[in-house]
Amino acid sequence: MIWAGPIISMLLFFACEGRSTLVASEAEKAAAGTVTPTTSSQNPDSLLQEMQKLAASTNSQEQKKLLEFLSSIEAIYRLDPREDHIRKPVNKLRLAQLYQTIRGNDSAPMRETLAALVRSGKPINCDACDTMLIKALAIVRPPTAEVLKFWETHSDPDSVHIKFVIDALADNGTAPAIGLLEKRMVDATIAPEQKIAWMHEAIVQHRRNPVLLASLDRILTTTLPKQLRPHLVESLFDYRPQDWYRVDANVPTPDSQPLTSEARRLLKKIGTTALKKVSLNASQRQAVTKAMREL
Repeated sequence: MIWAGPIISMLLFFACEGRSTLVASEAEKAAAGTVTPTTSSQNPDSLLQEMQKLAASTNSQEQKKLLEFLSSIEAIYRLDPREDHIRKPVNKLRLAQLYQTIRGNDSAPMRETLAALVRSGKPINCDACDTMLIKALAIVRPPTAEVLKFWETHSDPDSVHIKFVIDALADNGTAPAIGLLEKRMVDATIAPEQKIAWMHEAIVQHRRNPVLLASLDRILTTTLPKQLRPHLVESLFDYRPQDWYRVDANVPTPDSQPLTSEARRLLKKIGTTALKKVSLNASQRQAVTKAMREL
């Protein structure tokens, strides 16, 4: 017969050792500031509702709780399991719904929360988090130096996030943001096809912004490559969704904000320059001429 005493003792030892290791691990996390934030809900959908309430708040203390949540990968994975981040499109995650609420809160406390996320510089190895943060930072007007640096880092020519940064820069619309957009537009290391896509999307959606128009006026006949100039012109004066976008694409719509006197002046100037100095095809020339008559 085998005496069970030593075996039981060993099992008890390993059980206690495992529990001690777990406690030590949690203590180390606490010391490092990486413990998952305490929230009242374990259900992902209920947790989303809880976080959306914080995201809609203008209360600094509630924004602090939101910041704590967004800074923790453990918390993010409670909202959407790790495997969902791998197999689902970013816009299908609960995280995207949370960030949609965030982008709708243009309050000073919310802008500070977003800026604090960037300032922390704490990587949490979450591609979807970076994507959503890049887009949400558009509400920080004017962007801080840290926000601009974050955008610049994520818009390097080989970055997977460059398209999202361009969208955010155009959405932001302030001089510092448009300055970075202009820098990327004339970057010779970026493929022309990428830039044409930006023109047909980000620029089409903000083509009445005088700050953007002033930038495009500067580069149209100077630093922008000649083969891209007709595409820029058509993005400002025309709209051909059947030619520009995939059938299954989320089709951008042209800027519909009221046309200011400065925007009108710049569009007239760009149109006049385009008709004289840009090699336009018949369709592009007709679109510019028609739009100029309506200005």
